[in-house]
Amino acid sequence: MAQSSGTTSCLGCLGTLFFIVFVVPSIISGLFAVFRGEASLGIKNCSFNITNGSFSCKPEITAKYQFLNITNLKVKQDEIIDAIQKFHAQVNQADCLSVYEQSSETFQKANSLPHFLMYCDAIQRNSGKTSAFEILGWEWLPSDHQANEFIRVHLWVHGQRSNREELLVWQMQGPNVQLVSHAYGLIPTQFGGR
Repeated sequence: MAQSSGTTSCLGCLGTLFFIVFVVPSIISGLFAVFRGEASLGIKNCSFNITNGSFSCKPEITAKYQFLNITNLKVKQDEIIDAIQKFHAQVNQADCLSVYEQSSETFQKANSLPHFLMYCDAIQRNSGKTSAFEILGWEWLPSDHQANEFIRVHLWVHGQRSNREELLVWQMQGPNVQLVSHAYGLIPTQFGGR
């Protein structure tokens, strides 16, 4: 019986810890966004109970910028998936020059063409042609002053010789999707990658 009550109190501690670690910072950052003018504070779901005279409303923080309130999520994800497929098709065909020419200005400033061509060649040489990929995670990053959205995508990529993890950042402005950065790590298939 004592063990059961100890477990219950421990679960209560975990719930409190979760609230403190995840919920409180979210509320605080939302309030800071309101004070900085990046969001507005409003109320919704107001109710009035006639029998006891109580009145209540739920506060709501509405972001002014898209990175806090993403619109057309499914359409944007589909456009990014198309860009990822195109990227892998170009690398498979050793068309690294096209990848570079279609990348963002930020990407080109960070990578010289000769350096990127060697890097791109190494991807295919080490991993082989890409046969498939799985998206492990999406992360929308803050947009910039020119209304560009930035999306980080974490992939598991199946190659002929080895599998690899990839981390790509894409820049979107309307339907225009451009590569901002790419990083990968090889996981040899003989060691039981996914």
